[in-house]
Amino acid sequence: WRKIDAGNNIPNRRGGHGVAHDEVGERVFVVFGRDRTDHSTGVPVPERAYEIQEDVWRYELAEDDWSRVRIPAGQESPEPRHGHTVIYDPAGDRLVMFGGVRTGVHVGGCTDLPCGALLSDTWFLELGGDVPTWSKLDVEAMPPRRQDHAAVLDASSATMVVTGGTFGIDRFHAD
Repeated sequence: WRKIDAGNNIPNRRGGHGVAHDEVGERVFVVFGRDRTDHSTGVPVPERAYEIQEDVWRYELAEDDWSRVRIPAGQESPEPRHGHTVIYDPAGDRLVMFGGVRTGVHVGGCTDLPCGALLSDTWFLELGGDVPTWSKLDVEAMPPRRQDHAAVLDASSATMVVTGGTFGIDRFHAD
């Protein structure tokens, strides 16, 4: 392990974010997530509700340099979330994001944590053009909604494989 000194232009501290690695382009992407930091002081506040991060960051491994991926306002885009997965698709030069939860506030007494906020949608972030662009995959058959799952790219079939995760308090997917 080595600590990377990437300067001051770095993403906020966060958890529940998606991370994907582009091996050929030597890039790492951080997508959305949540935190409880008071950004005026930089100090975590445990009793504070989660703040969902709505940003995408790119880390250039060769340069030790972070930069925010600028996505133009006004285009269709996914709901900010945490507990999702992201993979990099090298054939399409795009990120693929699945599932997660759209809120950080857990409602007391809810057995379907976090009360209907779980997602089962899939989004692409196209990186190859002049402007990064989100697009939603609209298909009939999607895995059930979930958070805190795992995903990998099966490059031989160009398929995102999703497994596990939760869909409520002590309710786990076994797929």
